[in-house]
Amino acid sequence: MLKFIAIALLASSSAQAAAPADLVLHHGVVLTVDQDDRVVQAIAVKGGRILAVGSDADIDKHIGKDTQIIDLAGRTVTPGLIDTHAHLLENGADELVFVDLSGKTSAAQILAAVAAKAATMPPGEWV
Repeated sequence: MLKFIAIALLASSSAQAAAPADLVLHHGVVLTVDQDDRVVQAIAVKGGRILAVGSDADIDKHIGKDTQIIDLAGRTVTPGLIDTHAHLLENGADELVFVDLSGKTSAAQILAAVAAKAATMPPGEWV
């Protein structure tokens, strides 16, 4: 029975170690920005999602035959930062007051856009 348990545990740990990543970044400074705000050496990614973070030794276990490996050589990896804030009053004012000139390539197009916006504004208001 003890032999069976030992074999099951060995198979279980081998299966965990065998989870290959698509991408491994190691030998760096990885800012996890997790609950504990850990800084680690390496990161493993699979299917566009973080598989694991940790020491080089921890993450090297996720290297498979098709894993792309990038040596960070001490460089820093930060999470993707997306600026989702907006200044609502200013952005709202953009729609109400300003003229969208994107795609306008001539003076005539710019004048037409300004005239169209001016036609929607009360008399005496800035455009």
